[in-house]
Parts: sequence; structure tokens; C-alpha cells
Amino acid sequence: MKRIIFILFSLMVISTISLAQTAEAVRAAEEQLDERGEIYFHFIFNSDNVSIENLSRIISIDNKRGQEIYAYANKEEFAGFLELGLNFELLTPPSMLQKPHMLDVGGRGTEDWDYYPTYEEYVAMMEQFETDYPDLCELVNFGQTVENRDLLAIHINNNLGEDDNEPEFFYTSSMHGDELTGYVLMLRLIDYLLNNYGTDDQV
Repeated sequence: MKRIIFILFSLMVISTISLAQTAEAVRAAEEQLDERGEIYFHFIFNSDNVSIENLSRIISIDNKRGQEIYAYANKEEFAGFLELGLNFELLTPPSMLQKPHMLDVGGRGTEDWDYYPTYEEYVAMMEQFETDYPDLCELVNFGQTVENRDLLAIHINNNLGEDDNEPEFFYTSSMHGDELTGYVLMLRLIDYLLNNYGTDDQV
């Protein structure tokens, strides 16, 4: 009888500790969401709870290794994830494990870059594209980030302002603000398209 009571007591203690750890993890996640707007976390996936397809509609899956899932989530996505009742571990986003080399050097020599442009340089470059190629592109501001930075796009068309009934493409990058490679590649693509229009048949 004493053994059964001890086992029940142990299970209650473990359950209480687990709930406390979960509550602490949720608090830490909410703090990070308030600060950064997004969290990166890890958990063990159990297909009994939800299918991987449905899970990917709730959160942004970064990596899957067997049953281990690494994912990003904003506030709304994280709230949906919590409804699944899965334990998780909050992680440092991969992009924050090292500090990127960022410079404000001016100019648009994108092919020579060995650094990441700062936000200010990025804005200046986007504005310069519109200034240098007014017949081919226009700068579009389509909102702001959670840190009140402008979200910019370059609309490229050889018939700006006209509906020319041609296929349209929307290229985007850096869906997560700490994914630095994508926006540099987009800047290079913009630069390439504008510089080579009229001289390269592929453009």
C-alpha cells in the first residue's frame, strides 16, 4: 500500500513539475513574441494528435528530423500550436547564433558584396532603383513590420501603369525577418533585371 501511495505521489509531483515547466516555457515564449514577434522552438511530433499537413498550416516548419520538429511561429500561430497540447522547447533562432557582417557602404555594386546591407542601405538602394529606372520600375510600400520598418517592393514592368495582359510574378524573400540571405538575393535579382533589360534576350 505504501508503495502505491509513493508511486501516486511521485506521479503527482512529476505532473506538477511538468505543468510548471510548461507554464514557464509559455511565459518565456510570450515574452519573446512581444519582443521579436516570432519564436523558434522544438518539439516531438506525434501524428496521433495532428497530421503533418495540418501542423504545417498552423506553424512554419523549419526542419523535421524523424519525430523532432523545429519550427517558427508568430503570436497567432503559437496560440494555435498550444491548442494541440504538445510540450515544446524554446530555442534561439539559428540566425541569432552568429552576428552577420553588415555595412553601410553606399552604392549598388551587388556583385561585389561580402556583407549584408543595413536596413537604411536597403531602403536607399530600393529608392535608387526607382530613380535610375523610372520607365521600368516603381517602388511600392505595402505595409510595415512589427518594428515599424517599411515593407518595400519593386514593381518591374516595361509598360508601367498599363494592363498589358502578360504573366505576372511575385518574388518574395525573408518571410522571417532574421533570414538574411533572401533579401540580398532579391536585391541582386532586381539589379540584374533592371541592368540587363534591353541587352539580354532572357530578360
